[in-house]
Amino acid sequence: MRLTVFLVLFSLFAVSAQAKLPDDEKSFLLKERELSRKVEQAETTKAMNEAQVAVEQYLRDELTNCDQMARRSFRGDLLKQYTESQEKWQAYRNSMRKLLESKFKDAQGSISGIQLSSYLQTLDRNRILEILTLLQGLQRAEK
Repeated sequence: MRLTVFLVLFSLFAVSAQAKLPDDEKSFLLKERELSRKVEQAETTKAMNEAQVAVEQYLRDELTNCDQMARRSFRGDLLKQYTESQEKWQAYRNSMRKLLESKFKDAQGSISGIQLSSYLQTLDRNRILEILTLLQGLQRAEK
């Protein structure tokens, strides 16, 4: 049973990766890229930090929205498996945060916090795309 679910989910991810990006993914990526550009274009550390906070907030909000959509869409075993995967992903993210915080704790300068934040944003961005891909694949399967 688990192998079947894994194979179905894997095939959904593989097909989605080759297909045209759905509108939800496109709009998410465009907005995230627009906010990230502000970080890149910042001329002071203060402006960079402020822009970074805006990206973090956007990603947190989007991750919450995607998680809520998934929980409303899934039923039974699929909801249980999704919930378990989300808990494991959150544990992984927290573990990586601790690892990176220990790496950067002795670093000098304010850029180390931005580096940590940037890595965590990458994890969040990827998780959002995984959830969107899963939701869209299941919607196509239901049709």
